[in-house]
Amino acid sequence: MKEKELEFKFVADYNAGGKSTMCLFSGLDHEGLVAESFISEFKYLEQTSSEIEIKINSSGGSVMSGLNIVSTILDSNVPTTSRIVGVAASMASVIALAADKTIIADYAL
Repeated sequence: MKEKELEFKFVADYNAGGKSTMCLFSGLDHEGLVAESFISEFKYLEQTSSEIEIKINSSGGSVMSGLNIVSTILDSNVPTTSRIVGVAASMASVIALAADKTIIADYAL
């Protein structure tokens, strides 16, 4: 029987036992759907990866949704790095600063 392939929305590079990368390239909706999916995928990576990098290019959005993501990152038991690769505006900037380490590209805001 063929094993079901995982379908990720935010995971860009999955490396079991190694460093995995997520991309937050959308705004945060008031319904919390983006945050719910992001957190679910983050928690999966947290169980299977030794490090998580979060690439950010987002206009921000809902504070409540963003705070749920911030809380998840702050509570993580694996090292986290945020890498701003475009814009980290509004709530996205708070998410970026929740990681253990934050890196911003020369061209980013």
